[in-house]
Amino acid sequence: MKQRILSTATLWAILIVALTCFGTRGCLALIVMASMLTQYEFYKLLQLAGHKPAMAIGLLCGIAMQAQYGLPQCFFKANPSEALVVVVIIIIAYMFARRSIKVVRESLLPTLLGVAYVPFMLTFPLAFVGDMQASRDVLPVTSLHTLLWLVAIIKFSDVGGMLFGCAFGKHKLAPDFSPNKTVEGLIGGIIASITVGLITFFIFRNFLIPSITLRHTILLSGFLSLVAVLGDLVESIIKRIAEVKDSGNIVPGIGGMFDLTDSLILALPMGVLYLKYISM
Repeated sequence: MKQRILSTATLWAILIVALTCFGTRGCLALIVMASMLTQYEFYKLLQLAGHKPAMAIGLLCGIAMQAQYGLPQCFFKANPSEALVVVVIIIIAYMFARRSIKVVRESLLPTLLGVAYVPFMLTFPLAFVGDMQASRDVLPVTSLHTLLWLVAIIKFSDVGGMLFGCAFGKHKLAPDFSPNKTVEGLIGGIIASITVGLITFFIFRNFLIPSITLRHTILLSGFLSLVAVLGDLVESIIKRIAEVKDSGNIVPGIGGMFDLTDSLILALPMGVLYLKYISM
Protein backbone atom coordinates (compact mmCIF):
# COMPACT_ATOMS: atom_id res chain seq x y z
CA MET A 1 0.00 0.00 0.00
CA LYS A 2 2.84 2.42 0.85
CA GLN A 3 4.41 1.78 -2.56
CA ARG A 4 1.07 2.38 -4.26
CA ILE A 5 0.57 5.69 -2.42
CA LEU A 6 4.10 6.81 -3.29
CA SER A 7 3.65 5.92 -6.96
CA THR A 8 0.29 7.69 -7.07
CA ALA A 9 1.73 10.85 -5.53
CA THR A 10 4.67 10.78 -7.94
CA LEU A 11 2.43 10.34 -10.97
CA TRP A 12 0.21 13.25 -9.91
CA ALA A 13 3.30 15.41 -9.42
CA ILE A 14 4.55 14.53 -12.91
CA LEU A 15 1.13 15.27 -14.41
CA ILE A 16 0.78 18.66 -12.71
CA VAL A 17 4.36 19.74 -13.49
CA ALA A 18 4.06 18.66 -17.13
CA LEU A 19 0.85 20.61 -17.68
CA THR A 20 2.00 23.64 -15.68
CA CYS A 21 5.49 23.96 -17.11
CA PHE A 22 5.06 22.60 -20.62
CA GLY A 23 1.38 23.26 -21.34
CA THR A 24 -0.02 21.66 -24.47
CA ARG A 25 3.28 20.00 -25.38
CA GLY A 26 3.44 18.40 -21.95
CA CYS A 27 -0.14 17.17 -22.30
CA LEU A 28 0.64 15.70 -25.72
CA ALA A 29 3.81 13.99 -24.51
CA LEU A 30 2.09 12.42 -21.49
CA ILE A 31 -0.90 11.12 -23.44
CA VAL A 32 1.22 9.74 -26.29
CA MET A 33 3.58 8.01 -23.85
CA ALA A 34 0.79 6.58 -21.68
CA SER A 35 -1.17 5.49 -24.75
CA MET A 36 1.84 3.80 -26.38
CA LEU A 37 2.74 1.86 -23.22
CA THR A 38 -0.90 0.90 -22.63
CA GLN A 39 -1.34 -0.28 -26.20
CA TYR A 40 1.88 -2.30 -25.95
CA GLU A 41 0.66 -4.02 -22.78
CA PHE A 42 -2.75 -4.54 -24.38
CA TYR A 43 -1.11 -6.35 -27.28
CA LYS A 44 1.05 -8.43 -24.91
CA LEU A 45 -2.09 -9.54 -23.07
CA LEU A 46 -3.70 -10.50 -26.37
CA GLN A 47 -0.60 -12.52 -27.20
CA LEU A 48 -0.85 -14.36 -23.89
CA ALA A 49 -4.50 -15.06 -24.74
CA GLY A 50 -3.43 -16.76 -27.98
CA HIS A 51 -3.81 -13.94 -30.51
CA LYS A 52 -1.11 -12.50 -32.77
CA PRO A 53 -1.52 -8.73 -33.20
CA ALA A 54 0.92 -6.96 -35.52
CA MET A 55 2.46 -4.90 -32.75
CA ALA A 56 4.81 -2.68 -34.77
CA ILE A 57 2.27 -1.36 -37.29
CA GLY A 58 -0.38 -1.04 -34.59
CA LEU A 59 1.86 1.03 -32.31
CA LEU A 60 3.09 3.22 -35.16
CA CYS A 61 -0.47 3.98 -36.28
CA GLY A 62 -1.50 4.73 -32.70
CA ILE A 63 1.36 7.17 -32.21
CA ALA A 64 0.64 8.87 -35.54
CA MET A 65 -3.05 9.37 -34.65
CA GLN A 66 -2.04 11.39 -31.60
CA ALA A 67 1.26 12.97 -32.65
CA GLN A 68 -0.50 14.97 -35.38
CA TYR A 69 -1.84 17.26 -32.65
CA GLY A 70 1.72 18.43 -32.06
CA LEU A 71 1.88 19.99 -35.53
CA PRO A 72 1.72 23.81 -35.80
CA GLN A 73 -1.72 25.44 -36.09
CA CYS A 74 -1.25 26.03 -39.82
CA PHE A 75 -1.35 22.26 -40.50
CA PHE A 76 -4.59 20.34 -40.94
CA LYS A 77 -5.37 17.94 -38.10
CA ALA A 78 -7.79 15.07 -38.58
CA ASN A 79 -10.38 14.54 -35.87
CA PRO A 80 -10.29 11.16 -34.06
CA SER A 81 -12.86 9.51 -36.33
CA GLU A 82 -11.15 10.70 -39.51
CA ALA A 83 -7.79 9.51 -38.22
CA LEU A 84 -9.24 6.10 -37.35
CA VAL A 85 -10.60 5.67 -40.88
CA VAL A 86 -7.14 6.26 -42.34
CA VAL A 87 -5.47 3.96 -39.81
CA VAL A 88 -7.93 1.12 -40.44
CA ILE A 89 -7.23 1.31 -44.17
CA ILE A 90 -3.46 1.36 -43.59
CA ILE A 91 -3.58 -1.68 -41.32
CA ILE A 92 -5.83 -3.65 -43.69
CA ALA A 93 -3.56 -2.79 -46.62
CA TYR A 94 -0.53 -3.87 -44.58
CA MET A 95 -2.14 -7.19 -43.73
CA PHE A 96 -3.16 -7.96 -47.31
CA ALA A 97 0.30 -6.97 -48.54
CA ARG A 98 1.63 -9.92 -46.54
CA ARG A 99 -0.31 -12.16 -48.98
CA SER A 100 -1.10 -14.71 -46.31
CA ILE A 101 -4.59 -15.64 -45.23
CA LYS A 102 -3.07 -17.02 -42.02
CA VAL A 103 -1.62 -13.60 -41.13
CA VAL A 104 -4.94 -11.87 -41.86
CA ARG A 105 -6.90 -14.43 -39.83
CA GLU A 106 -4.60 -14.30 -36.81
CA SER A 107 -3.53 -10.64 -36.76
CA LEU A 108 -6.03 -8.30 -38.40
CA LEU A 109 -8.77 -8.08 -35.76
CA PRO A 110 -6.45 -8.06 -32.70
CA THR A 111 -4.36 -5.29 -34.29
CA LEU A 112 -7.41 -3.18 -35.10
CA LEU A 113 -8.83 -3.75 -31.63
CA GLY A 114 -5.64 -2.47 -30.00
CA VAL A 115 -5.71 0.72 -32.08
CA ALA A 116 -9.44 1.36 -31.63
CA TYR A 117 -9.54 0.70 -27.90
CA VAL A 118 -6.43 2.57 -26.74
CA PRO A 119 -4.94 5.35 -28.95
CA PHE A 120 -8.22 6.17 -30.69
CA MET A 121 -10.05 6.65 -27.40
CA LEU A 122 -7.21 8.67 -25.90
CA THR A 123 -7.10 10.93 -28.96
CA PHE A 124 -10.33 12.61 -27.85
CA PRO A 125 -8.75 14.60 -24.98
CA LEU A 126 -6.07 15.86 -27.39
CA ALA A 127 -8.74 16.94 -29.85
CA PHE A 128 -10.62 18.64 -27.01
CA VAL A 129 -7.55 20.65 -25.99
CA GLY A 130 -6.96 21.63 -29.61
CA ASP A 131 -10.57 22.71 -30.14
CA MET A 132 -10.67 24.72 -26.94
CA GLN A 133 -7.40 26.47 -27.69
CA ALA A 134 -8.67 27.38 -31.14
CA SER A 135 -11.70 29.05 -29.53
CA ARG A 136 -11.41 32.75 -28.75
CA ASP A 137 -13.79 32.36 -25.81
CA VAL A 138 -11.49 30.05 -23.82
CA LEU A 139 -7.98 30.74 -22.58
CA PRO A 140 -5.43 28.13 -23.75
CA VAL A 141 -4.58 27.05 -20.20
CA THR A 142 -8.26 26.58 -19.32
CA SER A 143 -8.61 23.47 -21.47
CA LEU A 144 -5.64 21.86 -19.70
CA HIS A 145 -7.08 22.63 -16.27
CA THR A 146 -10.42 21.18 -17.35
CA LEU A 147 -8.73 18.03 -18.60
CA LEU A 148 -6.86 17.68 -15.30
CA TRP A 149 -10.20 18.12 -13.49
CA LEU A 150 -11.68 15.23 -15.47
CA VAL A 151 -8.71 13.00 -14.70
CA ALA A 152 -9.04 13.75 -10.97
CA ILE A 153 -12.75 12.87 -11.00
CA ILE A 154 -12.09 9.58 -12.78
CA LYS A 155 -9.06 8.43 -10.81
CA PHE A 156 -10.57 9.24 -7.42
CA SER A 157 -13.41 6.95 -8.41
CA ASP A 158 -10.80 4.18 -8.35
CA VAL A 159 -9.61 5.31 -4.91
CA GLY A 160 -13.12 5.50 -3.48
CA GLY A 161 -14.03 2.14 -4.96
CA MET A 162 -10.96 0.47 -3.47
CA LEU A 163 -11.40 2.00 0.01
CA PHE A 164 -15.14 1.37 0.25
CA GLY A 165 -14.74 -2.09 -1.25
CA CYS A 166 -12.10 -3.09 1.30
CA ALA A 167 -14.05 -1.63 4.23
CA PHE A 168 -17.64 -2.54 3.39
CA GLY A 169 -17.58 -4.82 0.34
CA LYS A 170 -19.94 -7.79 0.62
CA HIS A 171 -21.97 -7.97 -2.59
CA LYS A 172 -20.04 -8.95 -5.71
CA LEU A 173 -20.56 -6.64 -8.67
CA ALA A 174 -19.32 -8.87 -11.51
CA PRO A 175 -17.75 -12.04 -10.06
CA ASP A 176 -17.17 -13.67 -13.44
CA PHE A 177 -15.17 -10.67 -14.66
CA SER A 178 -13.58 -9.19 -11.54
CA PRO A 179 -14.08 -11.03 -8.24
CA ASN A 180 -12.78 -8.08 -6.19
CA LYS A 181 -15.32 -5.57 -7.49
CA THR A 182 -18.29 -5.00 -5.15
CA VAL A 183 -21.50 -3.01 -5.21
CA GLU A 184 -20.32 -1.16 -2.12
CA GLY A 185 -17.11 -0.26 -3.93
CA LEU A 186 -19.13 1.03 -6.88
CA ILE A 187 -21.16 3.28 -4.57
CA GLY A 188 -17.99 4.45 -2.83
CA GLY A 189 -16.43 5.31 -6.17
CA ILE A 190 -19.43 7.41 -7.16
CA ILE A 191 -19.36 9.23 -3.82
CA ALA A 192 -15.62 9.88 -4.15
CA SER A 193 -15.95 11.16 -7.72
CA ILE A 194 -18.75 13.56 -6.87
CA THR A 195 -16.95 14.76 -3.72
CA VAL A 196 -13.67 15.42 -5.53
CA GLY A 197 -15.51 16.94 -8.47
CA LEU A 198 -17.34 19.40 -6.21
CA ILE A 199 -14.30 20.30 -4.11
CA THR A 200 -12.13 21.00 -7.13
CA PHE A 201 -15.01 22.80 -8.85
CA PHE A 202 -15.38 25.28 -5.98
CA ILE A 203 -11.63 25.78 -5.55
CA PHE A 204 -10.66 26.04 -9.22
CA ARG A 205 -13.90 27.32 -10.72
CA ASN A 206 -12.19 30.25 -12.46
CA PHE A 207 -9.71 27.89 -14.14
CA LEU A 208 -12.33 25.63 -15.77
CA ILE A 209 -14.28 26.24 -18.96
CA PRO A 210 -17.19 28.63 -18.23
CA SER A 211 -19.96 26.20 -19.19
CA ILE A 212 -19.23 23.88 -16.24
CA THR A 213 -21.85 24.47 -13.54
CA LEU A 214 -22.61 22.88 -10.18
CA ARG A 215 -25.33 20.71 -11.72
CA HIS A 216 -23.04 19.54 -14.51
CA THR A 217 -20.32 18.77 -11.99
CA ILE A 218 -22.57 16.44 -9.99
CA LEU A 219 -24.06 14.72 -13.03
CA LEU A 220 -20.76 14.36 -14.86
CA SER A 221 -18.83 13.12 -11.82
CA GLY A 222 -21.35 10.37 -11.04
CA PHE A 223 -21.63 9.37 -14.68
CA LEU A 224 -17.86 9.21 -15.23
CA SER A 225 -17.48 7.03 -12.14
CA LEU A 226 -19.82 4.46 -13.69
CA VAL A 227 -18.00 4.57 -17.03
CA ALA A 228 -14.66 4.22 -15.23
CA VAL A 229 -15.87 0.94 -13.71
CA LEU A 230 -16.62 -0.35 -17.22
CA GLY A 231 -13.03 0.42 -18.20
CA ASP A 232 -11.79 -1.46 -15.12
CA LEU A 233 -13.94 -4.45 -16.00
CA VAL A 234 -12.69 -4.54 -19.60
CA GLU A 235 -9.10 -4.79 -18.41
CA SER A 236 -10.05 -7.36 -15.77
CA ILE A 237 -11.65 -9.56 -18.43
CA ILE A 238 -8.59 -9.36 -20.68
CA LYS A 239 -6.23 -10.16 -17.79
CA ARG A 240 -8.36 -13.13 -16.71
CA ILE A 241 -8.31 -14.50 -20.24
CA ALA A 242 -4.54 -13.96 -20.38
CA GLU A 243 -4.27 -15.47 -16.86
CA VAL A 244 -2.15 -12.68 -15.36
CA LYS A 245 -2.63 -10.47 -12.30
CA ASP A 246 -1.13 -7.24 -13.67
CA SER A 247 -0.63 -5.96 -17.19
CA GLY A 248 3.02 -5.17 -16.39
CA ASN A 249 5.34 -3.87 -13.69
CA ILE A 250 6.29 -0.41 -14.92
CA VAL A 251 4.46 1.37 -12.05
CA PRO A 252 5.59 0.09 -8.62
CA GLY A 253 2.69 -0.83 -6.35
CA ILE A 254 0.16 -0.49 -9.16
CA GLY A 255 1.34 -2.75 -11.96
CA GLY A 256 1.47 -1.87 -15.63
CA MET A 257 0.47 1.25 -17.50
CA PHE A 258 -2.78 -0.45 -18.54
CA ASP A 259 -3.56 -0.97 -14.84
CA LEU A 260 -3.18 2.79 -14.45
CA THR A 261 -5.10 3.95 -17.52
CA ASP A 262 -7.87 1.33 -17.63
CA SER A 263 -10.49 3.62 -16.08
CA LEU A 264 -9.39 6.60 -18.20
CA ILE A 265 -9.67 4.89 -21.59
CA LEU A 266 -13.48 4.96 -21.65
CA ALA A 267 -14.28 7.67 -19.11
CA LEU A 268 -11.98 10.45 -20.34
CA PRO A 269 -13.38 10.50 -23.91
CA MET A 270 -16.90 10.34 -22.47
CA GLY A 271 -16.13 13.32 -20.24
CA VAL A 272 -14.86 15.25 -23.24
CA LEU A 273 -17.99 14.42 -25.24
CA TYR A 274 -20.20 15.46 -22.33
CA LEU A 275 -18.49 18.84 -22.09
CA LYS A 276 -18.60 19.32 -25.85
CA TYR A 277 -22.20 18.36 -26.58
CA ILE A 278 -24.11 18.74 -23.29
CA SER A 279 -22.57 21.38 -21.06
CA MET A 280 -21.37 23.80 -23.73
